[in-house]
Amino acid sequence: LAEPVIRRNKDGLVSIEAFDDGLEIFYAMDGTVPSRTSTKYKGPFIHKNKLDISALAYDHLAGKSSAVSIRQFDICKTRWQIVQPDPQIYPDVEKIIDENETTIWSSDRKAGLPTEIVIDLGEQLDIAGFTYLPPQGRWIGGTIVQYEVYISSNSKNWGAPVSMGEFSNIKNNPVLQSIHFNPVKGQFMRFKALKDINNEGFATIAELGIITN
Repeated sequence: LAEPVIRRNKDGLVSIEAFDDGLEIFYAMDGTVPSRTSTKYKGPFIHKNKLDISALAYDHLAGKSSAVSIRQFDICKTRWQIVQPDPQIYPDVEKIIDENETTIWSSDRKAGLPTEIVIDLGEQLDIAGFTYLPPQGRWIGGTIVQYEVYISSNSKNWGAPVSMGEFSNIKNNPVLQSIHFNPVKGQFMRFKALKDINNEGFATIAELGIITN
């Protein structure tokens, strides 16, 4: 049995989907491995805070359980807004924070790199890292390999980067990148894409996120 797929949208709605109809889903949110005695999934539910959830699908006819799927979510992106590029001019940039791994934003090829994304997180947060999800399809052009990240309380005073470097082996293994740094308080994140994997001069992003302390 294929493991179930766990998702959470921008508004905090958590859903769990099995690969076929007629299967039961059981889940746990306390760090334990779920079993048939765990909470039975009955439909989507709201959870806007940090969440560590695991789930399995069970086929009662065959008496078999799937492998366990595990997802970790940080705080919800309900209050997040893109500041730069201007969403009024470039509406596709909203895909960066829509919590949908299948939607992708691409920067302007004519403008080249570097390119910058500024996100208003909607509140002051203790930020200890960030996440970058590259395109998850067959085509991964524009996947970012070199970056800089800045944090600010007012979007005016940025100071030095809180993190800079390369995503190791991302060309061969384009999975979610989780980068940690010394915690800093702020409301705005500025992500600068410096170089892409094929030196084509543009960047693609499926999702950007933060890691709170």
